[in-house]
Amino acid sequence: MSAPDSPSFPAPADDGLRMPRRAVAVGAITLAAILSVLDGSMLNVALPLISAETGMSPAASVWLLNAYQLTIVASLLPLAAAGERVGYARVFRLGLLLFTLSALACAFAPDARTLVSARIVQGLGSGCIMSSAAALLRAAYPARLFATGLGINTMAVTLAAAAGPALSSAILAVAHWRWLFSIALPAGTLAWFCAFALPATPRRPTRLDLPSMALNVAALSLTVIGLDRLGAHPATGLAVLLAAAAAWQAWIRRDARRSRPLLPLDLFAIVRFRLSIFTSLLMFATQMASLIALPFHFHGDRGLTLPQAALLLTAWPIGATVTTFFASRLLARFGAATLCATAAIVMVAGLSWILLAPDHLFLLLAPGLALGGIAVGLFQAPNTHDMLSSPPRDRVGAAGGMQAIARVGGQSLGATLAGIGLAQSDRIGPTLAIAFAMGLALMVLAVNLRRRRLLPAMERTGTMARP
Repeated sequence: MSAPDSPSFPAPADDGLRMPRRAVAVGAITLAAILSVLDGSMLNVALPLISAETGMSPAASVWLLNAYQLTIVASLLPLAAAGERVGYARVFRLGLLLFTLSALACAFAPDARTLVSARIVQGLGSGCIMSSAAALLRAAYPARLFATGLGINTMAVTLAAAAGPALSSAILAVAHWRWLFSIALPAGTLAWFCAFALPATPRRPTRLDLPSMALNVAALSLTVIGLDRLGAHPATGLAVLLAAAAAWQAWIRRDARRSRPLLPLDLFAIVRFRLSIFTSLLMFATQMASLIALPFHFHGDRGLTLPQAALLLTAWPIGATVTTFFASRLLARFGAATLCATAAIVMVAGLSWILLAPDHLFLLLAPGLALGGIAVGLFQAPNTHDMLSSPPRDRVGAAGGMQAIARVGGQSLGATLAGIGLAQSDRIGPTLAIAFAMGLALMVLAVNLRRRRLLPAMERTGTMARP
């Protein structure tokens, strides 16, 4: 029997950790997730300052974000496989260590090359955290409390994403941009010490498949890069996406012959998981397309000032944060499919309100933005619960990796569609981009209506795992 990952604490119960160890472990998971989210949302505001000081062009400075995101998406599944082999708690603690030390390196980076390199290491640290957080969260909570715990975690992360730009602006108003990285040091150190309370998870001494890992990096990286290029450079974007398709095909063929594939094809045989992943990708695409298009609509179509637009946009994260707390309570009564279908309807209603609201009072747009946020909050925790509770416990790490990949893939798809809409003309571009977002929301509705009809029937006939 292998030694537990957390030798300084008593062994966990079979069904979750006992208090107060559970509170310490969940605190570590939540704090690490908040740091990962804040790292991306805070840096957006500082890019012009970093570009001016380091001599990077504005286009090159975007790679401070791209390098971080690409490293995360390319490393998630290999790190999830490593977690199954050596224990998710070890991978998580390694991620916190890498993230915190690379934040220190970013704070003291002497030039642009060092800064980008440190961001790649930081992305690897975030990949360790994201690939193991779902499995550790499920192991920390008793089954009866998992939905509530997941809702609290999702609410904290949503609030962090919403607070990121405002927190960044407040720091930059009184301090140098390097302090954006420095604040990760105390929080990361605290989370690392708390991480010794994390539960031990079952290990599988499987052999790492290096060719599959290489194909994973190629397929996922080329997909994100191709979608990013498709709007501004269609020919280049299409060529990269064709290369990505070839990498995907080679990767699927290789993994289909393996009993423990890196790409979790076994999980996609579970209908509940498959539908949860697909609808998650669509909803993240909906949200990203909306949040890109709305500022252009407010400025170009409505003639609003920057402070007015910023004030309106705060209604979205507030609606999402408040609703996330109640969504976990509604899950047991209505089920994930019903809540996710309702979220899609609310999203379409909110975007329609924004397009049809009169111009004479800009605050009349706020209910539409609040509805968009409510839709996200109503969707996120129930869908994530369905996604992470459907696989076996020893495969939750791979499920969490696919969840993060669906998020990044959806964000890339939404950004691409918004860019295509905005590129048409200044007059109809923002409206077209919002229309694309509404189309994606209607796809979410269609998938979840089918999910609502399909899953109860399959549960009655015992065919939940049929491909």
